[in-house]
Amino acid sequence: MPNLEAILKANDGTAPRSFVSVADEDRYGGHTVVKHVRGGGTVADERALARRILHGIPPPWPVDLASYFVSTAEANTAVGRVIQERLARQWKDRYRDQIARGSGTEFTVSVGPIGYSLQVNTAVASRGQMPSYMASSGYPGPMYPGDPRARQPTLPPMTIPVTIESVLVTITADSIAPGGWYVLRAHPAR
Repeated sequence: MPNLEAILKANDGTAPRSFVSVADEDRYGGHTVVKHVRGGGTVADERALARRILHGIPPPWPVDLASYFVSTAEANTAVGRVIQERLARQWKDRYRDQIARGSGTEFTVSVGPIGYSLQVNTAVASRGQMPSYMASSGYPGPMYPGDPRARQPTLPPMTIPVTIESVLVTITADSIAPGGWYVLRAHPAR
């Protein structure tokens, strides 16, 4: 079992190591802050989020929703809750052995309204379409609500906010990470 030694170093293996922050998890190998927190890099703002969904990122599947945590603090609270409610509660019965064998896991947990999410407004736009300020034949209205660059800002936006009440957290097994695991990614999800 490749991760057993790392697991046993944290709480003698009786409980998962403590979760501190998504930034710490990213230092172990994750990418929550840079890809799933507003201002963290990939999703700097609403415009970047709208572009991701209209471009269908990440491929290869069609994306019908794009989301981010509005702050690192919000991400920390959500991930901490998932770790306590799912990973820690079933640590000895399920996840300790699973992680010890080198297999990670993924949780989608309802936490109440979280983050900021957009979906394509299919009444006025389709995937791949861009606003006219980005493509000469594009839609003249806003790409997202409040888009200051829209040629015709009174038109409905190409993407619309939706409320998301769950968070997805992916745990990766890694013998080098403290406790034998780290949070690879976390984001608001359906």
